[in-house]
Parts: sequence; C-alpha cells; structure tokens
Amino acid sequence: MVSGSPLEESRPGPSWRRRLLVALGIASLIAATGLVIRTLPSDTATPPAPPSIARPSAPVDPFADEQPTTFRDGSFGTNLTTDPTASKSQSKLWIHDGTWWAVLLDGTTAEFRIYRLDWQTQRWIDTGTVVDDRAYARQDVLVDGDAVLIASAGSKDKASHAGRLLRFTYEQSTGQYRLDPDYPVQITPLGAKSLTIARDGTNELWIAYISELRLYVNHSAPGDFHHWAQPLIPSVRGTAVATDQVALVSFRGSVGIVWSNQIDDAVYFARHKDSDAATVWQETSTVVEGLDIADDHINARVLDTPKGGILFVAAKTSLDKLKPVNQLDPQLFLLELTEDGTWQRYLYGRVEDRHTRPILLLDDQSRELYMFATAPFGGGQIFMKRTPIDAISFETGRGELFMSSTSDTQINTATSTKQNVNPQTGIVVLAADNQTGRYVHGILQLGRPQPPQSGTRDPDPQPPSGNAPGDLINNSFDSFRLGRLTSGMWELAHGGSGRLIVQAGRGGRFVELATTSARQSARACQAIPPTPDTRLRIDVLAARGVVTKADSSLASVRANGVELVTVRFGRGGTFAYYSGGDRVKSTTRYTPRTWYRLIVTMNLRAQTFAFEVRNDSGRTVLKRAGLRWRNLPDSNPDRLCLGTGSGRVGETLRFDDVRVVGLP
Repeated sequence: MVSGSPLEESRPGPSWRRRLLVALGIASLIAATGLVIRTLPSDTATPPAPPSIARPSAPVDPFADEQPTTFRDGSFGTNLTTDPTASKSQSKLWIHDGTWWAVLLDGTTAEFRIYRLDWQTQRWIDTGTVVDDRAYARQDVLVDGDAVLIASAGSKDKASHAGRLLRFTYEQSTGQYRLDPDYPVQITPLGAKSLTIARDGTNELWIAYISELRLYVNHSAPGDFHHWAQPLIPSVRGTAVATDQVALVSFRGSVGIVWSNQIDDAVYFARHKDSDAATVWQETSTVVEGLDIADDHINARVLDTPKGGILFVAAKTSLDKLKPVNQLDPQLFLLELTEDGTWQRYLYGRVEDRHTRPILLLDDQSRELYMFATAPFGGGQIFMKRTPIDAISFETGRGELFMSSTSDTQINTATSTKQNVNPQTGIVVLAADNQTGRYVHGILQLGRPQPPQSGTRDPDPQPPSGNAPGDLINNSFDSFRLGRLTSGMWELAHGGSGRLIVQAGRGGRFVELATTSARQSARACQAIPPTPDTRLRIDVLAARGVVTKADSSLASVRANGVELVTVRFGRGGTFAYYSGGDRVKSTTRYTPRTWYRLIVTMNLRAQTFAFEVRNDSGRTVLKRAGLRWRNLPDSNPDRLCLGTGSGRVGETLRFDDVRVVGLP
C-alpha cells in the first residue's frame, strides 16, 4: 500500500459539493458520538525488507478507553470494481503470536500481501510475503496452528480466475510467514464466488463456493491439502440454481453450509457429518423463507460449547425492494442454531436503518456477540451492536457508530477474523472505501481480561446499597453478570411482560428494558423502603431507544398502585411530565439512544415536586419546580418504576445509576 493525502477533486462540481456536504454531516455525527478518528501514514517500503516507521511524536494508545477508534490506512488504488475486503462470508484478518494480521492489496504492485498490525502505532506493516498477484482475486483465511491457510480466487467463470490454496508457516525467529513447499494448489477449475474454507474433525479441508450460479463443495485428503476430490453439488434442496452466497463452518463433528437463494426466497442450511461419505449430506433445513426474505449477504460464526457448538448467522433480507416499501420491515436478522437443533431469529435492523453487509464476532470469554453492518446502502459508516450470547436482544436503530471518516465517506464491506475474540485480543475490523481507494480499520477495547469462569453460574451479585446516609435505593450495575437480570430487585409489571438484560457499555454495565409484545409496554419497578424523612430525591440515568407514538417513563414514583410523579420521554420526541392531572408537553427535544440524567425532588408533606434533566455532558436542558403530584394517596411513595413505550416488539429503555435518597 502506498501512503498519501486524501484524493483531491480536479474539477469542483456537483459531485464535489455532494461529498463536501456528506463529509460535514459525518463530522457533526462524529462530534456528537465521541468516535475517535486518527489518520496515520502507511508504510512505503519495498519488499522484502520491513519498512521504516515514521512514528508519531507521542505514542498512540488505542486502548485508552472503550470507545471505538477509526484509523485511515493506505491506498489500494481506485480502479477496482469491488472492494478488496469482499466478499461478505470471507475473513481477511487473523490473530497469531499476539498480533493481528491481514491480507491487503498493495496499491503500487497490485499484489495481495501479508501485513501485520503494529498495535502501538496502528499501522499495517507490509511483510513482503505475496499471497496473490491477481488484483481481482478475493481471499478467505483460516488459522492452522502456526500456519495460515488462504483460499484465493476471482469471481468470473474463467480459468484465469481459478481458486488457489496457499499455506504459510509462521517463523517465530523472524516474525514472518513463509510459503510452504508445493503451494499454491489449484482447488477450483474456474472462478469461485464466495469461496470459503473450513477444516473438519478428520483434518480434511473443505471449501464451498458459487460457480455458474450453483453451489459447490469439495474436500482434500485427510491431512494432505495438496490432493483434492472432484467438486460436487450437494444433493439437497436449494443448491441447484441461482444460489447467491454461501458460508462454510465446522462444528459438532460436521461441516455445515448456510446459503441464500433469492429464487426460492429462502436461506438454507445443510450438514455433512465427518463420519459420512463426502457425497452424503443431511437434508436441507430452511432457516428463513418468505417473499423477498433472502439476499446475498451471509456471515457465520461458531461458539464452541460442551455440546458441540452454537451456530450464529447474520443475514440480510430484500424487503427494502418491495413496492410499496414498509420502513418497519426487517432488514437484518441474527439467526441462531441452538444446541437442541432449533433455529431462533432475532431482529437486528429494519428497512429504515438501511443496514447492509453484516459480519459477526464472538467474545467467548465474556460471552458477548458483536454484529457490525454498513449504513446506508452503498457505503457510508460501519455501525455496531452488541448483546449477551445468553440473552440475545438488540437495541432499535442503526446502533453504535464504530467506524467513520470525513475523508472516506463511502466505507463499506467490513471484514475481520474467523477466530473468536476476547479482552486480550480486542476487536479489529477492516473496511474499504472504493471511491477513495483507501483501507480503513477500527478497533475496540473489550475491557480488562477476566479470569476463566467455572461451569456453574453464580447468582447476580447485589449492587452497592446504603453506602451513604439516607440511601433507600442505590443501583450501579457494573458488578452484575451480563445477561438476564435475575437479582430480583427490579420486577416486571404487567404480569411480567418484557425483559431486563444487563449489557456492557459506557465504561461499565447498564440494564436494558425491552418490550416482548407489540401490544404491551414494559415496566420495571423497585420497592422504595419506608422512611421518616420529609423529602425524597430520585436520581436516574436513562436513554430511550427510539421515538414512538407512546410515552416512555424516565421515572414514575407510585404509591398503592397509583402514579404520584412522572417525567417522561414523550411521544413525538419532546420531554413530558404531569402537574396535577394535566399532562404537560415541553418544547425540549431529546435524542434517541442518548443518555440523560433526571433528578427529582419530592416534598412528601406539601405533595409537590421539582425536577431537572441534564444531558450526557452535564448541561441542564429542562428544569421545573412547584409542580403538583398527579394523584394524592393516603400513603408515602412505595415504588419507583421505569417504562418503555408500546406499539412494537423490541422497544427499549436503558437505565443505570439509580438512586433514591431520603432528605430531612
């Protein structure tokens, strides 16, 4: 890759103005989200000697916090028809010897080479090891102990695009990968779209790919990757015609293929047991099907378990192409093949979010799943959502901004590693802007390494409580286990409708309350102990997932089942509250998925209250005093509740740092 400044337009015109406006919009978004972007020079050394590095005057500390950080990388040229990080089911990165590695296209030589990531400077260093001299080829990478296996092929039905297998062995003494003898090996007769590789339990290497609109598989001899059988089309439903994309995985003593078929409007799955003949495949199971439910975007990962493994698949629908389009239709799903053999489906994003090209990463130590996607269609930024593996639930909207650049406004086609990640490795995701011809990568700290957990889960520890005089409730969730909230302090109203999930973020952990029914809101309540004090102070940090036609309660103080005081994320996007029996709609707008702190002071004798709302930077955005209680009960407050709106499944309210204090 060559270094250089951002490309300049030689003739300012409509396209120049559009890119300027897009860049300004992205800059505003970055400022609002706190996303860190750094541009570093790429190396320009001539292989095979490692390049000299022009280090920054102050060392870069990419793990200074837990916010995503974006780095602009070197150039791969501007004459490619597809991103060099394609295709969707492939992986270009891997982890070995405590280092992240990648197959990247050098813009000067038009060769794919092995690069290593210098963690301190966040520069991709060219090791000089050539993988493929065909700039149109695309690669899939599989780690094999101290070696790495790379399958590389073009996508056209031509002999010049034929698939090749290469095996490189890592030399500890030099920190370099060297090509093994008698490689590369040709593994497909023609070009192979979506070529992916996996190794089964008998040490046979398998490949799956699309050629001439058909799905093919093939395998090597056991432990001998130089000799291969003949390609075959699995004799199962859905493979014969117009197959779009395939992902290949190894788990549960078998290899499995997941593929999309837009002719059948379905996503399929089939397995081959290690003990069976190569031609024997288990009958196809239909993962999802329906009108325009399938698209050519598939990415799969496996979490090893004592029972053999759980398969996760990220898949895109084509529901955005229906006429008329429904903006609330699902666009991206997470699909899970559970240990009992059933498929579960989770909504990741809707048509209105304009997600595309999803990929998955699994943290098997903290048992968290990370799903990344581009938005909008055609390229822009990379967004991320995370969820506990044991209690999967995604927030509404596009998610957390993970990767963005004011210089590269068409970032697309994210890729990473097949390996699972953990706090020691962190997360690295690579993407490309085909318009500027630049690579971009983002990193995320996963927190301090945790000691291995035993097979038995302990109950959730209790959060700190009563740490200051007058404390009645004091909840901070940083010590809670990720997953469903089971401590019993917060209870679901409405007969238990909804769910409470402990999630990671904001430098710690918080609780997400989510609806499980479109007809019913979700409300979580905690008892307020009796107090002789004459005033109460309620302090809550909360964020609403999305604006709907129903209110969402920042805080609702109750007594004997009736509401006394409430401040809300109002329908329509402004804060609302009650004074006496009157609902008051303020003119102060709130931003979905943004944290706000509410401070309420209640006078128990006068039955009045005041409140203040502060944004995430601590600035007061709304303040009221002298308000009357909504109802006048005969007893003091006995419950604090928070609640979502209603109208669709998956509406969320996140909350943290909840405190109720008695004041004289």
